[in-house]
Amino acid sequence: MSELSTKAEQLLPVKSSIAYDAKIAAIDAEIAAMPDPSPDLWLKKSQAFVSQRLIREAIEALSRGISIDPFNGILYRWRAHRYLNVGEIAEACADFTVAQRLIPENWSVNYHLALTRLLLGEYDLAYFAYKRCWELPTTSARQVALSNWTWICCKLLGRDDEAEKAISYVDENTEAGGNIGYKHLCLMYKGKYTPEEILAMEKEPNNQEDAISAMTQGFGVAMYYKIMKDEANYQKTLDYVLDCGKEYGWTCFGYAGARAAK
Repeated sequence: MSELSTKAEQLLPVKSSIAYDAKIAAIDAEIAAMPDPSPDLWLKKSQAFVSQRLIREAIEALSRGISIDPFNGILYRWRAHRYLNVGEIAEACADFTVAQRLIPENWSVNYHLALTRLLLGEYDLAYFAYKRCWELPTTSARQVALSNWTWICCKLLGRDDEAEKAISYVDENTEAGGNIGYKHLCLMYKGKYTPEEILAMEKEPNNQEDAISAMTQGFGVAMYYKIMKDEANYQKTLDYVLDCGKEYGWTCFGYAGARAAK
């Protein structure tokens, strides 16, 4: 007889026992007062949950919204993001795929669909999603992030010329906004920095912002080592990413990616 899995392995974790903020109760009152609640209220409730890092509760709220309006691309887009926050990459990819069909001109949906494809090892599908991103209007800061991931994806596929073209748009003077970490990575690919210099730029991850920054650059360095076929440093840098995220950054995609890679 085949082995059977256990309840502990198969049932989702219990919900958090922390007290909900008052704003969640206020949204519940709005929902209760409406005979036909708008799915936008469930989106609003999911955002309130996320402010407390109640990610699974946010997923449930978004599912309630989707049950009201199953063709609402924004709800799938955000549920996908929440799945990514808790490391459920295949589920995230499925929702981003639906969102891309419903709102195909949404740059963020295509970008994150490509990311989940890449994390799943589906490099050809990631490539086509990144290619779609390049066709859509965006900001300089977003293009820096896109350049980074396109370089990684193309190198994994052996499309070296396209990889170099992707980072040709980034130099020391490029406006990166909040994506300065991706700018540093692109400059590393160009030989301006070493991996060690990139990692040395980061602060101790004593808050969420610093942890996410460290993990973003750390995961980029890990992927660089993977491309260079340096398995020892690849594994070492994945461990660094996991260590950075264990307290403050576990909702970051880098944490999910490192967990999946290990």
